Amino acid sequence: MSFEAPQPLTNSENPVDGTRLVQAFIENIKAHDHLLDLGARDGWVEQMAFSKEPNLTVTAVDKMSDEELAKELIRSERVRDERITWVITDVVEYVRSLAKDQKFQGILAQNIFQFLDKKVVLKELLPRLQQSIAPGGQLAIRTFSAEPEPPFEKPFTSLYRSDDLLSLFPEQQWDIRINSANKLNLNSLRNDKRDFSLVDFQAVKKK
Repeated sequence: MSFEAPQPLTNSENPVDGTRLVQAFIENIKAHDHLLDLGARDGWVEQMAFSKEPNLTVTAVDKMSDEELAKELIRSERVRDERITWVITDVVEYVRSLAKDQKFQGILAQNIFQFLDKKVVLKELLPRLQQSIAPGGQLAIRTFSAEPEPPFEKPFTSLYRSDDLLSLFPEQQWDIRINSANKLNLNSLRNDKRDFSLVDFQAVKKK
């Protein structure tokens, strides 16, 4: 699979929602794909995917507490969807526990890597996720290249340049699309304006 030339990120997109990356991810899914969503929250990405292709199964991983999950179950019908298998655990521990023969047609890691140790992500998690993608499958990542301005109360654990990710994906094995943007003045989840610096990274494993 070869990607079309990527469109740049613009101020019309809310980076916290991650709509552009998710839409690009969904464009490449097919019937009966098994997807993995790391940091799934209430399953809004899954419902966008089901709208395009109802015959999917999804493993959704999130480190919600029992109380948080109970609130999500009450609040959102999306969480109850029988096509979603919820795994309430730490993302790092989940990826480490993946069986060597476990394969997904699509893996989404959106707004999660900035909260994890960079060395663990680059040296351990990404190689393991690459192994878990079936031929023709895709890995889509959104993360941050700089702290927001003004920053949140707690700084991110890690920041990433495009090259940090690109160096792990040899072109003989992967088709790559990268979007990056600096200091986009956009709304946060708190509905306040901040400048966000983002990296969107999408890779498809060649067959």
